[in-house]
Amino acid sequence: MKLSTFLCALCTFLSLYSSCNVLQSGHKVTPPKDPKVASCEPGKWGGTLKIGLVGTPATFNPFLVPNPETYEITSKLFATLLDYNYAGQKFNAPADGLARSIDALPDGKTFVIHLREAAFSNGIPITADDVIFSYQMAIDERNESVYGDLLRIGPEKAPPKFIREDQYTLRVSFPVRYELVNFIFARVPIVSKGALQEVAEKGNFREAYGLETPPEKLVCSGPFVLKSYTPDKQIELAYNPHYWKVDSSGTSLPYVDSVIYFLKTPSEGQSEGFAKKEFHIATLLPKKFKELKDNDTLDIRDLGVSLSTWGLVLNWRADPKKIDPYKATWFRTPGFKWSLLHAVDRDAIIKEVFDGMAQPALNIISPSNTTWYNPDFKKYEYNLEKARETLIKVRYSYSETGALKDISGKTVKFTITHLNDTIPTKIAERLAQDFRKIGMQVDTDPKDYKTFWKVASTGLYDTLLIKTSPMFPDPAFLQPYMTKRGKYFWFYEPAAVGARLVGGAEGWMDGITAKMEEASQKVLLAERRELYNEAQVTWADKAPIIYLVSENVLVGAQKNIGNFKPSVLEPSLTWNIEELFFK
Repeated sequence: MKLSTFLCALCTFLSLYSSCNVLQSGHKVTPPKDPKVASCEPGKWGGTLKIGLVGTPATFNPFLVPNPETYEITSKLFATLLDYNYAGQKFNAPADGLARSIDALPDGKTFVIHLREAAFSNGIPITADDVIFSYQMAIDERNESVYGDLLRIGPEKAPPKFIREDQYTLRVSFPVRYELVNFIFARVPIVSKGALQEVAEKGNFREAYGLETPPEKLVCSGPFVLKSYTPDKQIELAYNPHYWKVDSSGTSLPYVDSVIYFLKTPSEGQSEGFAKKEFHIATLLPKKFKELKDNDTLDIRDLGVSLSTWGLVLNWRADPKKIDPYKATWFRTPGFKWSLLHAVDRDAIIKEVFDGMAQPALNIISPSNTTWYNPDFKKYEYNLEKARETLIKVRYSYSETGALKDISGKTVKFTITHLNDTIPTKIAERLAQDFRKIGMQVDTDPKDYKTFWKVASTGLYDTLLIKTSPMFPDPAFLQPYMTKRGKYFWFYEPAAVGARLVGGAEGWMDGITAKMEEASQKVLLAERRELYNEAQVTWADKAPIIYLVSENVLVGAQKNIGNFKPSVLEPSLTWNIEELFFK
C-alpha cells in the first residue's frame, strides 16, 4: 500500500472515530460542537453506578417535583442554563451551563442568554425556542410548577418576557431588578418544545412525562436518559450520547455507562448495602458511619451540619374534610404552639436519634447557613413546667387524670404523620413522648413513601414531620414553602368556623413573602440580610412549624469512585454525577 493511500485511509478512520467516538466498551457518543469543559479530574468511560433510594419518583416531569426522589431522577435527565457547584456553594466564574454565557444589562432586569450548540438526546439541537418554551411551562399557572412563584416577581407578580433573537440567542426581561436570577437559571429544566408542544397546547402538560412514558419518548437535555423503569423496584439510566460536556482531555461526559437506582431501599438498607459494597455511594446513618469511618477501603466523610432542617408542621387548614376544626384552631393558637416548643427535648433527639451528630434547629434557616442565619429571635428552651404554665394561661386545663383539655372541654389529641423510615420514625416517637409529658394524647402514624407525600401535598394530616431542604443557600429559595402555592405548608387560611377559639387570617405571611421578594432585588448583601433577618424574626414569633434539628451529612463512596464531591445541599451525592467514574 502506498503511503499516501495509507494516510488517506487513516484520516478517514480518524474522522469517523471523532464523529462517533466508539470505544470497545460500546460507549458511543456524538461530540458536541460547542462543549462545556468540566473542571474535574479526567476519568474513563464504563461501568454501572448503583445507588439506593428511600422512595420512588412521582413523575418524570421535571417541573412538578412533588418529592425529593423525583428531583433526584429528573435532575439527571434535564439540564439547566447554568450549572451550580453544590459542594462549593458557588457558580463558575463566569457562570455557564447549557448557556455559554449570560450577559446582564445595566438595568438589572434584562439578560441576554447565549446558548451552546448542543443537542437533546434525540440529536435535535437545543435552541432558544426550547428555552422559551421551558420557562413558559414553569410560569403557566395551570402547571402548578414549583418554579412558578420564583419567576413571577414585582408588585403585579408579572412573569418575565422572552424575545428570541436568533437560534442560539434570547433575551429575558423581568419587571423589576432580579439579583438572584442566576439561581433561577440554575434550577429551571430545559425540555424539548418539539416533544411537548402538542400536549401543552391541549392543556395536559402536567400529565406529560409520567412514569408510564416509554424511554424512547423521553427527550432529555441532561447527562442521562431513561433506559428502563420497573415500578417500586428500580430505575436504570443510560448515558446520553449527545450530552454537551467534556473533560479537559476532550472525553465526553458522563463517564459511567449507566446508573441503577434501587427504589424503596430504607436508610438502614442503604447503609448496610453500602457496607457490603452493593451500593457505590450512599448517605449513612450515624451508627453505620461510626462503624465504617476508619475503613481504609472506603471514602467516608462527615460534611458537617446540613442546610436542611427537621420540623413538625402544624396543620391549620380551615377545610374540615382535611382536619378537625378544633385541631386546626389549637395549632394556630400562639400559647399552644409555644407550649410545644417548650416541650421538645432537642438534646434528647440529637443523642438518641443521631448519636450526637446533629445540631438544634430553632427556626426556618439552619444554623449551619452562617451567611444568612439570624440568631436574634425569640427562643423557647426545653422546660416542661413553662409548657404547662403557657397552656393554662391560654385557658387550657388538666383533668384529674392529667389529660389536657381545651376551653370547650375537648381532650387534646392529635397524630404525628411521618415517613416510615429509621430517622423520622425515631424522631416522631421521641416527640410523642415529649408531648405526652404535658398531658397531650399523641399517636404516631408511619406512612410509606408514596402515601406520605400524597398526604403531605393534600393536607390530610394533623401534624407532619418533614425535613425541609432549600434549593440553594439563599433564603429566597425557601419560597416554595412560604407562599400561597406551597402545598405542604398552608398558613393563609382563617381558623375554622365554629371552633370558638382563636381565628383570623394570616396576613403576616404576605409580609414575609414581600420581604423575601424585596431582598431578591437588592444588590448589597447587607441589605438582603437585613430583610431576611426581619423575616426570620416574624417566622419564629408566629411559630407555624416546630423546628427540631439539623443533622450532620454523613456520606460514603467506594474507594474506586473518582470525582466524588458530596455537598451539604441536596442532592448531596449526585449533583455532579456526570463526573463520577470508576478508577
